[in-house]
Amino acid sequence: MTHYLGAMITGSPIRYESDESYNRIIKGQLSYKDDEKPYAEKKVNIFIQGWFGRFFIGKVRTDKTGKFKFKCHWECGWLSSLHVILAIMKKTRPFSDYGVLCAKKTVSVEEIHLRTSAQTFIIDAGEYALKSQVQPKDLTKVATPTRIQMQSPDYFFRFAKAVFPEAIKRLVVNIAGGIMSLETVQYIFDLVGKQYDHYPNTAGALIYCLMNTVCAVPYRLEDNLIIWEALWDKSPLTGNPLKFDKEDALPNVKVFGRKDTPQGSVKLHSIEIKFRSDRDWKVVNPDDELLEWAVYVAKSVFALKGEAEEHLAKGHLLLGIDAEKFQKYITPGNPLYKVLSPHLDQVEFINWIGSMGIIFDNNSVLESLTALTGESLGEVFVSAVVCNGDYTRTDHVQEPLSEEHTKALAEKHHLSVLEKYVDQVLKEDGEKIAESKYWKEIHDWTDSVHKRCEAIPKVTEFADAPQIGDMERLKARAVRLLFLATLGHGGVHAGQGVLTNVFSASMGMNNRALKGDKFAPDGNTDPRKGAYGIFIARTLMNFETDKLIDNRHGAVDQRLLDIVNEHRKGYPSHILKMIPEAVQI
Repeated sequence: MTHYLGAMITGSPIRYESDESYNRIIKGQLSYKDDEKPYAEKKVNIFIQGWFGRFFIGKVRTDKTGKFKFKCHWECGWLSSLHVILAIMKKTRPFSDYGVLCAKKTVSVEEIHLRTSAQTFIIDAGEYALKSQVQPKDLTKVATPTRIQMQSPDYFFRFAKAVFPEAIKRLVVNIAGGIMSLETVQYIFDLVGKQYDHYPNTAGALIYCLMNTVCAVPYRLEDNLIIWEALWDKSPLTGNPLKFDKEDALPNVKVFGRKDTPQGSVKLHSIEIKFRSDRDWKVVNPDDELLEWAVYVAKSVFALKGEAEEHLAKGHLLLGIDAEKFQKYITPGNPLYKVLSPHLDQVEFINWIGSMGIIFDNNSVLESLTALTGESLGEVFVSAVVCNGDYTRTDHVQEPLSEEHTKALAEKHHLSVLEKYVDQVLKEDGEKIAESKYWKEIHDWTDSVHKRCEAIPKVTEFADAPQIGDMERLKARAVRLLFLATLGHGGVHAGQGVLTNVFSASMGMNNRALKGDKFAPDGNTDPRKGAYGIFIARTLMNFETDKLIDNRHGAVDQRLLDIVNEHRKGYPSHILKMIPEAVQI
């Protein structure tokens, strides 16, 4: 934020002297008109307005309460009034506007003009309420992180290690993309680097993907059938029709599964597909000739739904709303800080990267690869955020369908582990959390989140002390955030493998994935778009995240690690080893 405090001045030049010889003090305190509290150490540039323009005389930083005091010495001669300008500079980070090679200059965002007598030696701006810093209605808009959230050199090394080999492959494809088949594109990406599982276009592989990969969206039970749906006609939140660039690329799909016995495996019952130009649903049964085509279409469509809703909306945007406000309001002395900060402190940076056009903005990955327009993708994101905002619900983690449903088994177990951990925290630190100082922080944090997104309930209505039910809501909030930041996000990332092979699934599927009336195994995907999709999926899979059980930086609460290790047998071994400690990509 930029602040200007004015005073007409002409006269003797300003002299900077020791504190003992100053004869002017400019002081004040900055706050916000809404729920946003000021950042600590916000820089205030101070100017004097004279006959020949504005002159810079010095700078000062606010303390953590927003207060500032500037001391200097100047003589005003025969002047009767002063016009001093305080410029409260917006915090910025390098590279936030113009790309990796260009730093962003600091800017002022608000002006205040104060006039006073030239004989006033203590100029007190008082408490000045700035405008809201960021409270956009569009939930896909994210705030610029503060410098303290800048990633370490180690992070950028790991990121470069993940992306560089894939970027070289994509460059080769882009240069020769016009003459290169998708078979060749896939061969190039598989030639060097890690090898990931290929999911064939079979009934069993489809059921596995719907339970354990990025395709794993919530199911519902009806008439002894298990139903997964991906419907793209309209926004479930607003009812607005979604818009498409192509009419034959993103159909509505329903997959029906069944179990012959309660303890048995899930089997495919049927697949229903309906493109926008179709009058009726096309029903494909397990023994139909077009099963391979229907499975490919279903995997492709559910991969997109999983990416948009489970990964980006819930794992980034929803979590990011809480993370941004948590870092702003909860101080290190609050016991809740140690519980959540290690798992939330990187979300803002990752989301900021996404907001620069990679994920959430126009020409984002999903808009580039799919038939959805940027506007409609925004509708999908916001709908998923709002529909999943109520952390007090008990159905966020679904019941496992079978022993093969390892993702749900691990999620259910991890949720119980997190509940035990938060119970222990509240038992040991509950009295301190309930102290008025720290409880007010919790009130302000969750109140601010609620103002940003009303679908996310407040923990409490009371800023002085918790009331009946508040601690239960705080527990539910903490457990939900811990889950989303660890296994909730890590599980989706681990399931990206289905998108590393364009013959398994393609978000850039075209022309109904048919050539004539026969299945096109590559989904009629444009080679360049196919390369882009593989590049993104392989980069996400390649990235080496810091694992929860390793606690590489020593920031994770030891109590959480102890409980995880105590109950480690409840996790499938391969899943325990891949749970990240935070959202890192």
